[in-house]
Amino acid sequence: GYFGDLLATADYDPVTPPERALEALRTLPRGQHLQAAAIGHIVTPHGCGPKLLRQFLDAPEQKLDGHCLQDLAPPSFVVSAAGAQP
Repeated sequence: GYFGDLLATADYDPVTPPERALEALRTLPRGQHLQAAAIGHIVTPHGCGPKLLRQFLDAPEQKLDGHCLQDLAPPSFVVSAAGAQP
């Protein structure tokens, strides 16, 4: 059966910003929203994201506590094609 939907957004995501998830939640009665700080697009592989995703998949009807996503460090600034370190 249907247990719910998980929306994961990040403060610096230009593609699917948190505002869009909040809008979508109005149509998802069992929806949950996780919002990460300091990163861009794609939340679940960062920090505690894998653990939260596993918790949701194991028990989608349980409310998740996504506060750990607020502790993520911002990505390094890319200074060349070699990456963030000069």
